[in-house]
Amino acid sequence: MDGDRVSTVTVVEFLESRIAEDETNAANANDPARALREVAFKRELIADWRIYSDAQYPDFEGGFSTAMDGVLDCLASVYSDHPDYGDVT
Repeated sequence: MDGDRVSTVTVVEFLESRIAEDETNAANANDPARALREVAFKRELIADWRIYSDAQYPDFEGGFSTAMDGVLDCLASVYSDHPDYGDVT
């Protein structure tokens, strides 16, 4: 991500938009069922992130939440050729 650009969307907002596009285009994929399974998987990752992003782990200090942040960043990198990718925080 370009440090000179002003960020306008969170990684979750960015991913939700890309996942919706993927779902819309699934019928045109080589394997539509696989494309829809991938959409469901990505949505499940985001759902897990939401569950754990606010959780408190007194002895772990949010380590799982931090790891999930990294997972979402990696997931977003799949869409690095998208024009909005540089705007992701």
